[in-house]
Amino acid sequence: MELIRRVADHDDATIGPAQLLPGRAPPAARVSVDLQRGDRRYLDVGVHVVLDVTGEWRVERIELERITAAAGAPRPAP
Repeated sequence: MELIRRVADHDDATIGPAQLLPGRAPPAARVSVDLQRGDRRYLDVGVHVVLDVTGEWRVERIELERITAAAGAPRPAP
């Protein structure tokens, strides 16, 4: 969890459009988020959310590879 926090740490964020993910039950969506860290901007970092039984949206996945690849880190093997 600490590694995720460090990679996703940011100074500012802009939440963009959400797109429902097809074939998911309960409903899930990908939200486009632009992150700002210092003078670096990471555009369209996908945050996948899922609707829980209480009606709250919960984060299921953060596309950390959008940040690490942009920062020059090697991509993981497929």
